[in-house]
Amino acid sequence: AAYMMWKNRTGRDATLSEIRKSRQSVRPNDEFLRQLSAWELRLRLLDVQRDTWASLRVAPNQVAGHSSKGVGLPSLVDDSGHFLKPCPEDRKGMAEVDFYRRVAAAAADPGAC
Repeated sequence: AAYMMWKNRTGRDATLSEIRKSRQSVRPNDEFLRQLSAWELRLRLLDVQRDTWASLRVAPNQVAGHSSKGVGLPSLVDDSGHFLKPCPEDRKGMAEVDFYRRVAAAAADPGAC
């Protein structure tokens, strides 16, 4: 059943229905059903991750309009227009991450400013 779920990208119940077409006596126990449900969730998460990574591309411009050509770690953009900017793991990068966190918090709660 788990292989069929992966191969056909179907859920637990649809897969078991398909199996029962060939063998009506199939009666998985509760633990196996729980494991198949967990497997279904994992497959769905993998599909979401695959789709997310597939939609990423190098942004044509960096922040403030600078070109992405010749940049070591370019910024990325997805199909929804979300802009992903790499930050170095140093003091400057951590300050930049803190800045973006404060901007996001302020945007989520404008009255807090």
